Amino acid sequence: MDTISLIIIAIGLSMDCFAVSISNGCAQIQPTRNNIIKTSLIFGLAHFVMTFSGFFVGGSFEQYVRDYDHWIAFVILAFIGGKMVYEALFSKEEEKAFNINKPSVVLMLAVATSIDALVVGMGLAFLEVSVLKASLIFSFFPIVISFIGMQTGKRLGKRIKSYAEVSGGAILIIIGLKIFIEHSFFAA
Repeated sequence: MDTISLIIIAIGLSMDCFAVSISNGCAQIQPTRNNIIKTSLIFGLAHFVMTFSGFFVGGSFEQYVRDYDHWIAFVILAFIGGKMVYEALFSKEEEKAFNINKPSVVLMLAVATSIDALVVGMGLAFLEVSVLKASLIFSFFPIVISFIGMQTGKRLGKRIKSYAEVSGGAILIIIGLKIFIEHSFFAA
């Protein structure tokens, strides 16, 4: 597989990262540059690990992962999004315990957005491609696109202050539903 094809796949795999990063940036209202960089790097690392792992797992578990990847992504995104919406609407500021910057939350989001990279990595096992090259390309684009998404979300969050957390949570729920519907009803 040529480099251009890998880049096109990487951009496609990064779109969920972009949407989640916009949501994350919106919900934080004032994300620090450190949070933006850290989140972007974690998203990229998750794509690297998932692609690399998928390649070595190969076809042996591909069908099992394909059968459940959309459920996993949907549950994680709907849970985090629902929690954000609930706390934005029903919790007083001092009672809010949900923190979008917690490493466990960022890690869950990274896993949810990189499950497709695992499946793609499995498919790459059957092609003549360097797994290291593919994994590096598949991790580079989520880093860049997540960074851009969080910066965009930060600007949006400033404009929609009171609705930022609700909007961010709603976006995560919608992304989860999109993934679920695409894989459940429109899969080949």
